[in-house]
Amino acid sequence: DIAAQVNGLSEGSIAAFYNSATAAPTTGTWAKGDTIKNAAPVEAGSAGSKYVVEKFICVASGTPGTWLQMRSLTGN
Repeated sequence: DIAAQVNGLSEGSIAAFYNSATAAPTTGTWAKGDTIKNAAPVEAGSAGSKYVVEKFICVASGTPGTWLQMRSLTGN
């Protein structure tokens, strides 16, 4: 798996870092498309529209870039 990731990085087919955190980054330089896995997912929202934040995605490169939550609806 590690060799495949290294090969993917060297060939430019992988643009994101694989990390986890409890919130979007507030420091460091990030590229558009980088993602951070949510290390502490919980169900949020109101009845009928509850969701889980699965990841954070960088939508504009920078330091620290512009980050949005990637949410999935739970159906609750």
